[in-house]
Amino acid sequence: MAEPKNGLRRRFPFRFEKMWLSHPNLFSSVKDRWNVHLDSSAMFWVAKNLRHVKERVKKWNREVFGDIFVQKFAIQEELVLIQGKYQHEGYVNDNFAKESEALSKYHNIIAREETFWRQRSRALWLKDGDKNTRLFHISTLKHRTANRIGHMMNNGRIIDNEDEISRVVVEFFVDLLKKDTLLDPKAQNMLADTIPKILSESQNHNLIAIPSKEEIKSVFFSFDGSKAPCPDGFLMFFFQHFWDVVGEDVSNVVKEFFGARSLLKELNATFIVLIPKKQGVDSLHAFRPIILCNSFYKIISKVLTSRLLGVLPLLISPQQIWLFTRKTNS
Repeated sequence: MAEPKNGLRRRFPFRFEKMWLSHPNLFSSVKDRWNVHLDSSAMFWVAKNLRHVKERVKKWNREVFGDIFVQKFAIQEELVLIQGKYQHEGYVNDNFAKESEALSKYHNIIAREETFWRQRSRALWLKDGDKNTRLFHISTLKHRTANRIGHMMNNGRIIDNEDEISRVVVEFFVDLLKKDTLLDPKAQNMLADTIPKILSESQNHNLIAIPSKEEIKSVFFSFDGSKAPCPDGFLMFFFQHFWDVVGEDVSNVVKEFFGARSLLKELNATFIVLIPKKQGVDSLHAFRPIILCNSFYKIISKVLTSRLLGVLPLLISPQQIWLFTRKTNS
């Protein structure tokens, strides 16, 4: 979106930072808040615990982890002072020890900064190795610039005010998404009667059976933990890293969905992200909307997709199976 012109900083959604995992105190902070007893269903339990963890880690970030960029500048200043003493005091052991300690802190901060920019970049092809902070930083800035909506055409006039652009975008998608595109029940029944029943009762049952904890865990760990952000800010790596703490509860959420056939609204929220089809677009029709779903939606979808792969040869041609598998794994 456009930058605000009223001088006020825009509030960004919460994002659980992967660099926080490098701090030894984080695990206890998450564990303490997750173990709050809530007498409710698994979905309510997990939704409330995620809110508790969110508030705890936001406070922990301010009071314990701190601003890595401020810390980086302070350590750089400290190193300059220590290395400047060599000219007056010579190479004494005390200065060596202080320099070694400061360098260790500096390297830790640099590693956290790299993780910070890697999480925001789209350079997913690059694996861990040499420090690539500058590359990730540039990649992030390019991505933000390419996706920034600086102006837009609306009813024949150009608008460049952030609030007005936001209003136009919201109105456009509210109108688009509220349109009823479903067939009426009679038409649905007529369409269903034309589809032959190929799968047996047992095969249909297996598709919707409540999954085991092992099946759910396997699906959780099959994801790249750092891909697209979720509305609640908890990417897949959070659940993977804290599985010993949260695994039982999040598995119960997936099981509860397969039993109740519905997902709590808090766990089913989505972001709509506008991707420009080409550079320099100024019309909403020139954007491709994509949906960023929460982790639970992705897990449930992949459980169903993995099961469906087992019966696809009975339903579609081998060529279609290859295309379906390719899209599922991408």
